[in-house]
Amino acid sequence: MGFDSILKAVAPTTSGRYERNLSFKSKISEVQLAIEVHPFGFFRYEDRDPPRLSPYGILGAGYYKFNPQGYLNSLWYFLQPLSLEGQRFAEYPESKVYQLNQFNVSGGMGLKYEISPLFNARLELVHRTLFTDYLDDASTGFIDPALFDKYLTPNMATIAKQLFDRKPEKTPGNPSKLVDQRGDPNDNDSYFTFQLKFGLILGRQVR
Repeated sequence: MGFDSILKAVAPTTSGRYERNLSFKSKISEVQLAIEVHPFGFFRYEDRDPPRLSPYGILGAGYYKFNPQGYLNSLWYFLQPLSLEGQRFAEYPESKVYQLNQFNVSGGMGLKYEISPLFNARLELVHRTLFTDYLDDASTGFIDPALFDKYLTPNMATIAKQLFDRKPEKTPGNPSKLVDQRGDPNDNDSYFTFQLKFGLILGRQVR
């Protein structure tokens, strides 16, 4: 979830992001396959116990699902079908429809604490590198709003016209121009997770 409006206190330094006034939320479901590298595991501890606290690295890949939504008049609307940057419009052939199911690459680090020979606790911070810039449905620029009436149903066109440009809500009578930047196509989106885990170790010999 993200809101440009939270930048109010630093608005002069946000290069227009506060005035852009976009917002979104997106529930992400993910399946991940990862390997862990435990540096302390390369040492032998024949005459002493291994350290109870140890760091480790994480590297993996995942398959995730997302579906960004925008908030308007106390309701959340799915943004992809609204084609807010001209997807599916003949006038914007370079604007492709983005897929809601995609792959990612993950990397991160963790800290493991051995509670006992059978149980451990972990703190993990994992960053996902994505191959899309549409996690928030904003990537390129603003389009001619008249095209919403051409390609969408009347109800969807009405919603799209209000969601594609939220600047007038901050500066009435001053909508965004076609040359204004809505997103940054030069950098893909990403996300990260911070997790607390508890583990049960099977097959360990307890001394």
